[in-house]
Formats: sequence, structure tokens, C-alpha cells
Amino acid sequence: AGYIRSAWHYAPRLAMPSMESSSASGMSGQPHTQLVVSPERLRVIAYVCFSMLVAVGVVLTTLFADVVPEETVIYSVYGYNNICINFDYPPATYVVPTMWCVFLVPWIGYILTFWLRAGVRRDEGRLSALAYRAMSVFSFFEVACALYFIQVFVSKPYDSSDPIFGLAMHQHPFTIFIVSIFTMSLKCVWYFWSTGKLNATQKVTHFVFIVLLFGMTLAKVTTEINAITGGPLWVPNSPTATAVGGLADKFWTVLATIVPALVTYFVELPGADAFHISLVLAPSGEYTSRLPLSKSREVLA
Repeated sequence: AGYIRSAWHYAPRLAMPSMESSSASGMSGQPHTQLVVSPERLRVIAYVCFSMLVAVGVVLTTLFADVVPEETVIYSVYGYNNICINFDYPPATYVVPTMWCVFLVPWIGYILTFWLRAGVRRDEGRLSALAYRAMSVFSFFEVACALYFIQVFVSKPYDSSDPIFGLAMHQHPFTIFIVSIFTMSLKCVWYFWSTGKLNATQKVTHFVFIVLLFGMTLAKVTTEINAITGGPLWVPNSPTATAVGGLADKFWTVLATIVPALVTYFVELPGADAFHISLVLAPSGEYTSRLPLSKSREVLA
């Protein structure tokens, strides 16, 4: 019972807005809306949304799709099917793209709030300027990749008479997204390591995870590029490539999805910092005059 109550306490949720009459920003007497946002909760929510997306795609494709797995373009090129088979055929094609748009809300929300928090830590001197600049570049890249991934649903591998061209148009957004998953995990470990949120054991396990994910990401991206360019490095569907590639694909999937979700929920979320955001209706000059002179950030619309 105690474990269930503890898990529920850290369940991925956002605090509901509340109206307050006083504010830490100094706007006493001004009604404002208070929001509490945890970047890590947003990341967990995003992984839950992605898991539901995959589950729906698997069920619809397995039960209702008019497709033979051994006759797909992906299978003919790689010698095995990857996760994309669950997104490529009706009726999954009628549902999954909309679910991806739902997934994008917490995913991009996590990236944005993580970046804003990194800026605050940079101002406090707990994060170096180099780390903040790198995280800023990574964050922009991750948002662009997540938005561009929608092309996977638009370009089907069987749309072209040339299977390699059709596969290339379908797979290259996925290949780029693979890289963004690595940069997200890298900056996450970098942030928690730099701000002293990891103990000695967690530093070792996080370092091992990043090394493994980097190796599998490099192997996965190389395999994808080799396949969509016609196999200049090796024959993609040879028996050896099929056996090794199929195993590597499953291992990468675990490292890129299941492991980050569990680490975020059980390790990072309990001790992570959350944003307390006050939205105040006040004249701009009056509000800015009451802000602290340093270590503050605002977005003016």
C-alpha cells in the first residue's frame, strides 16, 4: 500500500492553475494564475503517449491491416520489419498521425521547459555557459526533428515504384529523429550530473547508459543510411546483416524508449526542480520594475 501511495505521489501530472492575490514577483494585490510545471513529468507523459501510440498501431495493424509482414518494402530491404510497420498501413494510418500530434504537446513542452530551467541554472553558476549553449542547440534540433517526423506518416515506403527511393523518403525523418533521442538523453545526463543531482552510483549507471546508447545510435543510423542508399557498405538483407540488424534494432528500442522512461520516473522525477509560474495581468512597466535585477527571465509577447 505504501509503494502504491508513493507511486501515485509521483504520477505524471501537472498542477491545475489556481488564482492567487499575491505573488513572489512582487505584484501584491494583483490576481494571477499560478502554474506548477515539472519538465520530468512532461517527459514521462510524453513516453506514456508514445507507448499508447505504438500499442494502438500494433493492435490495428495486427488485427485489421491487409498486409503480409514478409512482403513489406521494409522487410524486403532489411530482412526484418522495424517499428514503422505499425504506422504504415490502414487502419493505423487513420489514427496514429493524430496521436503523434498529441504526443508532441508534452514532448516539446519538456524540451522547452528543460531549456528554460537550464538557463536559470546557467545564471546561478551551476551550469557552464558551454553546457547551456550545447543544450540550446540540442533543444532546437530535437524540436525540429519531432516536427519533421510527421513526414513518416506522409511518405509511405510503398508509394514509389522504386522501393529504395520510397524507403528513403519514409525512413530519413525517422533516422534524424533517432539522433535527437540520443541528444535528449545526453543533455539530460549532462544536466543532472552538472547540477549535483546524481550520486556516485547513479553517475556510473548514467555514464554506462550514454555510452551504450551512443554505440547503438551510431549502429542504428549507419544501418538506416546504408539501407536507404542502396547498400553501399554491405548487403542490407544478407543473413548476417538481418540477424545482427534485427537484434540491434530491438536493443536500441529498449535503450531509446523503455530505459529513459523508467530512469526519468524513478530517478530524476523525485528530486527534479519544477517551475512555479505566475501569470499576472499588469502594465508592462509596472511589472518589469518589480522584477529582480538578475537571475530572472521573461518572455514578452
